[in-house]
Amino acid sequence: MRPAAGSVRDRVNSIAMAAALVAIASSSLAQTPTPPAGTPTPAPQEPVPHDPVPQNPVPTTPPAQDPQPQPQPQPTTPPPPPQSEADRAADALRRALGLRRGPVEGDPNAPKPTPPPGAADQPPQPNAQDPQPTPAQQGQPNAVPGDATPAQQQQQQQPGQQDPADRAASALQRLLPGATSPQDPTPPEAPLARTLPPFDEAPRLHGSVQARYRLRRSDLDRDQDLSLSTTLDYGDAEKHATTARFAGRGFADLDGIQSDNSFNGLDESFDDRVNGYVYEAYADFHRIDDVGLARLGRQPLYDTPEVIEFDGARVDSERIGSARGWGSIYGGLPVRQWESSRHGDGIFGLAGGLQPWDQGRVRFDWMRIQDETLTFDGSDDLLSTMWWQGLGEHGSLHGKHTWLDGKPRDLLLRHNGNFDLLALSSTVTYRELLTAQRDQVTDFDPYNPILLTYEPFRQLEVLLSTQLDEQWSLSAGCDLRRLRDDASEGQYNHEYTRAYVGPSVQDLFGEDLVLSVQAEAWDASDSDYHTVSGDLRWRLSEPLIATLGSSYARYAYDQFAGEERDHVRDWFVRFQYRPKPSMRVDAAVEYEDNDFDSYLHLRLSTTWTF
Repeated sequence: MRPAAGSVRDRVNSIAMAAALVAIASSSLAQTPTPPAGTPTPAPQEPVPHDPVPQNPVPTTPPAQDPQPQPQPQPTTPPPPPQSEADRAADALRRALGLRRGPVEGDPNAPKPTPPPGAADQPPQPNAQDPQPTPAQQGQPNAVPGDATPAQQQQQQQPGQQDPADRAASALQRLLPGATSPQDPTPPEAPLARTLPPFDEAPRLHGSVQARYRLRRSDLDRDQDLSLSTTLDYGDAEKHATTARFAGRGFADLDGIQSDNSFNGLDESFDDRVNGYVYEAYADFHRIDDVGLARLGRQPLYDTPEVIEFDGARVDSERIGSARGWGSIYGGLPVRQWESSRHGDGIFGLAGGLQPWDQGRVRFDWMRIQDETLTFDGSDDLLSTMWWQGLGEHGSLHGKHTWLDGKPRDLLLRHNGNFDLLALSSTVTYRELLTAQRDQVTDFDPYNPILLTYEPFRQLEVLLSTQLDEQWSLSAGCDLRRLRDDASEGQYNHEYTRAYVGPSVQDLFGEDLVLSVQAEAWDASDSDYHTVSGDLRWRLSEPLIATLGSSYARYAYDQFAGEERDHVRDWFVRFQYRPKPSMRVDAAVEYEDNDFDSYLHLRLSTTWTF
């Protein structure tokens, strides 16, 4: 029968108290007073080397090894001496273990030891204070420290002749069969690589639920939507053999489907007023030999050169050797939330990596995706190599290079820097599309149905920020984007130069106010623009934060509506209210003005975390 959790804890607490008291008693007994004159002084013995203390041992004191002395004639009983620390520790240990106090050495009422058979023929036992030979000195080459002869074991079992601390230690050993002491030369078994959790620690379910209402309105159209997003995690990968995760969203168009509504997006692509989407639904299996992770179900791949969602299986190996090499394999069906059919689709991939030197690691990927649509039937193979190199306190380097169907596809180089002497941090990113992208699978070219061809370009992004003092900070940067062929500029693919700079100040006017301002200069192919953006964040109370601001974007992309908008100026007021740590309420009113139209957005959401 499985013991109750409370009884196990009580027993563990008693054992811990007993172990601590035994340690006190042992340390006290080690401080032996100087013997009286005329008493032979024991010869010094060689110290016995101790093995390392095993992980989380139950401390016990080894059984006494010295044979017990024969009872001596007792003189007139003197007054009892003061109780020593060892005796007090033994009494406390006796009370903790519920043991009765037995007679001690020198008690005239103590029972006389019964000699074993043949004891009369044995030589007289030496005095307890004489130096005793170890088993090895007695001609036992294979003896282990802590062993005792049968006669010694029988003498150790005599309650009237044993030291109180030794008796308590023996009782503790009987209470904990199989326990070893730190001095036990036999090494314990190596612990498992992953230890199972205590039996009373069951996996828990935690996650978040968000409900959101959205209103969009223009001079011509109006649209109201309601969505419910849920994320659930079951178990802890560090504690449990199996964990699981779910993430999904439910959607409802409160106004109904209107075919001529300009706000229609991907959510209304199938003329469904109510629908739902499952983004993640998988189980992870841990503690499998030589396997770091085994995952089954609908899952995303974030570490691959392209983020992919698929239904299938994935297995990652453990990290092996000093270089921490590893491998991974996965396969299944790609997930495209707004695709009507997955007939003929498939995904398969291999990945591996290692850490060849300090702060450096590399990763290699190959993935093959099959895609059958109304306009394209085919497959693409993507190869990539990625690397990371840490620079200690000075930042890091990262690079990525991919090949699509044997041709160079893109290149990415990034440097993150920290310069403590200047209180300066920086991010420099260079990216380049090396080959025109056309007729690729949707996962590698999501704009293919709109663009037909995505022309090569080069882009440099630089961001610098510094902390001037406790209140003031300053950031500046630039984006430079150039097409390989100037004549190939089109929607979603532009040339421009953007430079920006702006300060940020905290605790403005002695209040919990944060003001951020950013001045921008745009040099686009059609004309030049100079704008100012910024926001003011004010903590009205501990749970309530209000933000007022405005932003500008030369080009804005709406993926759900599948369109690009130009010269977008956005004005907004946002509130965030946290009545308790597990709940957050967000509200925002935004007014957007662009070259095509003006929109009013209202968003209300409540997020509960558990």
